[in-house]
Amino acid sequence: MARRYNISLSPPSASASQNEEEPSSNSQNHNRTGKKSKKRKHHTETSEEAEPESTERITTSPVFPSVTSDEVEKMAISLVRASISYEKQYQVLNNTILKKLYTMMETNAAKVSFDSVFHRAVSILTDVFGLELAQLPEKSTNKHKKQKGDNTAEDRERKKTLNSSYILVNSLPVDIRQKLARFYQQEVAKINSLEEVVDSSSLLPTTGTDLIHQGFNVVVLSVIVINSNRVTSDELHQFLSTTFKISCKENIRYEFLGNRSVPEFCGYLEKQEYIARRVLGDDKESKKDSDLFEYFLGRRARAEISKDAFYFMIQEVFGEMFTEDIKKQAIHSINTAYSESG
Repeated sequence: MARRYNISLSPPSASASQNEEEPSSNSQNHNRTGKKSKKRKHHTETSEEAEPESTERITTSPVFPSVTSDEVEKMAISLVRASISYEKQYQVLNNTILKKLYTMMETNAAKVSFDSVFHRAVSILTDVFGLELAQLPEKSTNKHKKQKGDNTAEDRERKKTLNSSYILVNSLPVDIRQKLARFYQQEVAKINSLEEVVDSSSLLPTTGTDLIHQGFNVVVLSVIVINSNRVTSDELHQFLSTTFKISCKENIRYEFLGNRSVPEFCGYLEKQEYIARRVLGDDKESKKDSDLFEYFLGRRARAEISKDAFYFMIQEVFGEMFTEDIKKQAIHSINTAYSESG
């Protein structure tokens, strides 16, 4: 059985091509050289049998014959490693790393199709790691300019790929995700207030720090969404202070937030693109000097979390406060949040 990730991209051999062409040549001259053609065909078949197939022949790409499939595989694995490394740091895999990889390809003696490498990396991520490279929506500030040299469809497609941003999202089936959730729930105790978390190291091992970050992230995102995808910093701080009894002052830091204050943690989420901010003001001048801003869902949040998942997140965060009115507001706010561009 062939290896799971072995790509077979062998082009047809020269001798096979010759055999395919001979029948048409013989049919054109059948009346004059019938016997001669048969002899020639017999001679070709004999030569093929006599010539042993080389076991050291390099498998090549059908698009770029001088590029081996091993080279494509190595480049795809490099992209996979870069994707996982960036994701562990909650960084967006943007055009910088993609262009760097493509530049590396261009230095080879033969041109390599970036599209083939990219799709191979996507295949490995899905089949091996249960992950998917999700393309993020463009930022509203991005403007595309048509550049010279993008004449072919291949060039335009490559430019589109290189100018895109990606993150890794879970592509595991729902039943497996539910089993993982039940596994974590067995080891995680529910708390009623963040005041109970004095020292997170006494409640969870160091590896659980990320779980606490994600949990607080869920709270922040839920508050933003339930308010029609826009909430000022004062409104967010008031909710956290009233509901969870947590101070949002700049000088009060929490160990369970990585020794950050709440405003600093919001900046941390903004850097990861879970949330984004827009400055409030009537004109450019007032916006320039304004300290007033509101948060809304970032690109990563919309790519990672589905609408249904957001609904259940809000339901869990609000608990007994999740009344019928809150339910209707949540559904409307979620649809609003996902219809707006980042």
